[in-house]
Amino acid sequence: GIRDTSVTGVQTCALPISIIHAMPTLSTGGFSSHDASIAFFHSALIEYIVLVFMVAGSIPFIVYIKFVHGDHKAFNRDPQIRGLLGILTTMTVMLSAWLVFKDDFPVLDAVRLSAFNIVSVISTTGFASTDYTLWGPLPLGAFFLMTFIGGCTGSTSGGIKILRFQVLRMVFV
Repeated sequence: GIRDTSVTGVQTCALPISIIHAMPTLSTGGFSSHDASIAFFHSALIEYIVLVFMVAGSIPFIVYIKFVHGDHKAFNRDPQIRGLLGILTTMTVMLSAWLVFKDDFPVLDAVRLSAFNIVSVISTTGFASTDYTLWGPLPLGAFFLMTFIGGCTGSTSGGIKILRFQVLRMVFV
């Protein structure tokens, strides 16, 4: 299943280390056997693999069940998933632009580092691929605010959850 794919994807390092990092990736637990977290591996491929599974752990599990039972449009119809992906995309574009224009990062590196750390913070996984506190006051403030968002209701991620923000928007807008 998903867990096995996560383990296989991270197997570019030793098997015990890949298991140590794969399990908390999907469960959004974020445990690492290294102080530098995912940055220890110096691998964009590992960061992309972990990123995908952190997002997977932030999606409501009921949507996976619907999909398995034949509702192949469940992911597209779920408003929480659309909201989560919208926030992740918007924040990734904004912080990537900041890194490119303010700190002269190469575009692909800026997108990778931004996306990975944004997903890690919003999903409350807690992995790190770089020290984003060095990016300046705007990204630091954005990361602080993102810590409160969380993933979708019915997922393993923490935070306030996307659904509650969507309900607040419906009440006040």
